[in-house]
Amino acid sequence: MDTANKLLIIINSAMLLVTVVSVICAVVAYKHQKKRARKESACKLAQFYAENIIKKYSLVSSVFNICKTFEYIKKSVEIDKIRNFDNEELEKILKAKKIEKKDFLLKATSFDPFVILNCRIAQIELLSDRSRIYSEFVEKSEKDDKLILKNPAFLMNDFSQDITDLLNSLEWFSMNCNYRIADEELLYQSLHQTFISTIWMLYAFIASNNTNNENKMYTNIIDLFNLWRDRLNGIVAHAEKKKKKVDKEEAKIEEKKKKSKAKVFQGKKL
Repeated sequence: MDTANKLLIIINSAMLLVTVVSVICAVVAYKHQKKRARKESACKLAQFYAENIIKKYSLVSSVFNICKTFEYIKKSVEIDKIRNFDNEELEKILKAKKIEKKDFLLKATSFDPFVILNCRIAQIELLSDRSRIYSEFVEKSEKDDKLILKNPAFLMNDFSQDITDLLNSLEWFSMNCNYRIADEELLYQSLHQTFISTIWMLYAFIASNNTNNENKMYTNIIDLFNLWRDRLNGIVAHAEKKKKKVDKEEAKIEEKKKKSKAKVFQGKKL
């Protein structure tokens, strides 16, 4: 092999090496950029959650808690039994609890209109606006001065729309997490508690409307709920296992300390 051919081989090898290194650098840069973009998306999504979802959640959860509806749901539907969020699952859970479905849905989806009005008014900043809106919906009876609600149906329908709006916002949020547009693990740290609690609270609204898989609603919410709930259970189980191990080791150390101590002299008994 002459010198020219050797030089050509060396040049080609060098070019190949440079190409490989360039490709590796490009892949690393792409992955880094992708991670950064997902983190930036997570920050924007967290801002959306804080500014949009939390406000809606505040109103809805206040009504659920004051009416003790969420308390009833938690007793009727255990969180670890939830997975499919459909009508079949709902009936199975209620059957095991010996609860009639119609009774459950009535209690889980019905609310005191006065509570809805008071919770809505509480979110209004100006006192003058609060008084005006209250007077639009409430009047005193001429006979016994009892408070009468003028249009309870409007309040109920309006609150039902609030729940739908909240679920739609959560579905959009969940879609960004499920399709890895945003770093869901980053969001999990600060948002998993309110998210899991909200979906558990609204289980009846989701499951009762999902009668078949062809038209299943809120699939992204369901997937993210299961992911975050299972992750939380795993973390809790790991923490409990670790605590048991620590307690066992501490018990062994305590036992060794007791054995190493000198016995108390008591003398012989008669």
